Amino acid sequence: MDLARLLSFKMTPGTCLLCLSLTGHRADICKACIHDLPWLNNPCAYCALPLETFDYESPSPRLCQRCHSKKPPFSALLAGFEYRFPIDHLIYAFKDHNNFAAGHLLTQLALLRIISQLPAIEGNEIIVPVPTHWKTRRRRGFNQSEFIAAHLARILRLELKQPLVQTRSTSPQKRLSKLERHTNLRHAFSANVPLRHRVLLIDDVVTTGATADTITTLLIDSGAEDVIVVALARTPSAAGMLV
Repeated sequence: MDLARLLSFKMTPGTCLLCLSLTGHRADICKACIHDLPWLNNPCAYCALPLETFDYESPSPRLCQRCHSKKPPFSALLAGFEYRFPIDHLIYAFKDHNNFAAGHLLTQLALLRIISQLPAIEGNEIIVPVPTHWKTRRRRGFNQSEFIAAHLARILRLELKQPLVQTRSTSPQKRLSKLERHTNLRHAFSANVPLRHRVLLIDDVVTTGATADTITTLLIDSGAEDVIVVALARTPSAAGMLV
């Protein structure tokens, strides 16, 4: 579904979740606010970090400094937005306050951008959401990555599988450096079935990439042919390049 089609249907009157104006179409966002969203542009070819001017000093101008030194275990990371206002507020409302209208809107808009960038579907792909620990799921009531994954599976007509389990509850990642995040995630996940697929790994936000790195390595060790990470948003360098 393209953006014009998304906005053309008027099944019920829409109200913009950002400015509260009537939208005149079925999506809960007006055209002015869509234009002002922090769409992810000029991302690193591997980890999708939004590139800044200084990154162009690298011999590989479409790679961030980290990926130029060492490529991540996944073959690509695709995201729709930079994780900053108002995307951060919408994701918070979705994840922590069960605002499914915000989740539906974010997923639709992000996937419009992401699907056009996906490599050709070869027929051996599966969609796998990043798991959450049962304590987190009980508190939140759902897994936001499963919500996004189910939507993508319907669009691409691919099978959604859940071969991963978060076996250990981890400390909140928000204030940890990348090294601390990797340590925090050590032995936190397991794969319960062998894989012989190309995996689209689904998450809501990628910050330092520690979760994506950890789970990708686990999936490849379990037999996955390749892993492409798909996320709603990618944290910009000011917050995402933690050391």
